[in-house]
Amino acid sequence: MAEGEVKTEKVTIPTPYVGPVIRTLGLVKSALYPMLGFPEGGAGDETAAVQWWSKRPAGDQQRIRQVLAACASPALVFNARILAGETRMVAMRGIIDSLRPADPLYLVGDAPQPGQSEMVIVPSRELLLDTLAGYLAPGLPVGELQFKLTLSREDLRVLMGMVDVFRRARYLALLDHSVPTEDLGIEEIAGYCARASAAPDPRWILPLLLSAAGMDLPPPADTAVKASLERMVRTGVLQNGGAAGRYRFSEAGMVMYESLAEPLSLILLEVGGATREGVLATASALFVRSDPLLWFIDTGTAAGDSAMLVACSGKQARDLAAELITPVAVPVPLPSSAPAPKAPPAAAPAAPPAAPARKFCRNCGEPLAPEAKFCGKCGTSL
Repeated sequence: MAEGEVKTEKVTIPTPYVGPVIRTLGLVKSALYPMLGFPEGGAGDETAAVQWWSKRPAGDQQRIRQVLAACASPALVFNARILAGETRMVAMRGIIDSLRPADPLYLVGDAPQPGQSEMVIVPSRELLLDTLAGYLAPGLPVGELQFKLTLSREDLRVLMGMVDVFRRARYLALLDHSVPTEDLGIEEIAGYCARASAAPDPRWILPLLLSAAGMDLPPPADTAVKASLERMVRTGVLQNGGAAGRYRFSEAGMVMYESLAEPLSLILLEVGGATREGVLATASALFVRSDPLLWFIDTGTAAGDSAMLVACSGKQARDLAAELITPVAVPVPLPSSAPAPKAPPAAAPAAPPAAPARKFCRNCGEPLAPEAKFCGKCGTSL
């Protein structure tokens, strides 16, 4: 391996066998496991999965068990959708099963072979952050701009809708060899906001935002859109247009518009995890890289947390991404269902039967034997 090269490992598993093998191994599932969408499998899958597992070499079984333990009990699940230019989309789903930043993460997706799932063991979260940073700072310096706007999710939808509609109007003016409009009407913006969720084209900011986890907002009424526009006039990002009911970007708003309307890359990052109180929650944010600015758009939460639009540096963007993919608590286990089927003899010597009582590591959530003095996964003393 060349100096500086990062080693990753891949594990490929028939998708219908993931759930049955997890049950066969008696792995504890966390409340986040259903987010991964693996099929539970029927009776035929159960038998075939047991046979498949029994034929794996000992070294493969060790890696498969490591990956499936992470799939069964993630502390955080994330999706990243990356649009580079207007033609290339990269999507990845990942699992973090530990609260320790130095522990590996796992990328989960479809293998090239039909019906197979591929799990990649990535040795460090820093490697993921390096990858995201590569899309956000593609060899170009990031400009500086003092711009921060805190607003409701509804107002964010209207503002990004206005960005898209104004951008479209300018494209049409170029095609028609006409003078582009300087302002937009309430009905134009409201109509676009109502249609945007039905056409999730990632090349347009609002449809991409509305496809994020937790952004299933109901279609807005014209009166609600007008109220949002008036609030943004008061913040200074918009101003009244040439006639009643029409609005345009202010000078500061036009700087924002011209940057957001010509993105070099976009990254939508969605995460699901547990709060410090143990409540499952989702969050999402959009990073938009233009030339020369870099934007962070926090979509807020359904619980009422405000959305935010801010111009940031490359380091700030990396720190914000790191914060999003850092779990703060271990989700509770799913309630036990039917007892796991008996596993066939493994290639390695079988472990002693587990005691009926269970306890878990307070740091990473790993199931532990009752007599354990430390966690065999993360090393935490008990």
